[in-house]
Amino acid sequence: MTGHLDERERKELRRKARAATLQALRALDGEACRSAVCERALADGGFTPRELAAPPPEAAAVKFDRFVDYALSWTLTNLKRDGLVENPSRGMWRLAGAALAAPALATGQPVFVDRAEELQRMSYREYLRTPEWRVTRVAALERAGHCCSLDITHADDLEVHHRTYERLGCELASDLTVLCHACHALHHKRFGRPGPRPARRESPPAAPVPRAAARERPSLLRRLFSA
Repeated sequence: MTGHLDERERKELRRKARAATLQALRALDGEACRSAVCERALADGGFTPRELAAPPPEAAAVKFDRFVDYALSWTLTNLKRDGLVENPSRGMWRLAGAALAAPALATGQPVFVDRAEELQRMSYREYLRTPEWRVTRVAALERAGHCCSLDITHADDLEVHHRTYERLGCELASDLTVLCHACHALHHKRFGRPGPRPARRESPPAAPVPRAAARERPSLLRRLFSA
């Protein structure tokens, strides 16, 4: 018997819908009508039989037959709000802003040398306001499938955590980790807040690990954030 999705299942479906919609637009040369985008996202989104059969919210039942159709339709609106797609004419949608450059950033391609040096001289707070960081952030979210790296059921309030400040402006994929706000706060609670960006210098040798500590199994957080 078909049933409504619970909150965790709805979050997971919305995460899939977001990633599938962006991928559908890329496959459709960056621009298409709403029905074509939703049809392509529905076909390639990897939705489970339960997700495909779930009924829509009661208030949306007049317009949508299934929850997945309702979610895909709203995904375009939410992506527009985030600046990743635009609606140039009635019924037409196309990629915009950082979504256009995200695939290139996933390869770790650096920016021009002069600009890279300028980014390196900035304070971290200034860097987070640059267009380079906005593009890099979106690329990291897409690689993570728009979900938290510690718990894939966490798809809201996502943040991109720097594991190192050494390559600001031309980060590698391994320099970044996507976390929801709650898991990000947990990481900083356990391991501390990042301090000022360190000057470039050789890393000191690692301190000896006590035998008792060495026998402990690393936690998921420590394994994820260890260099």
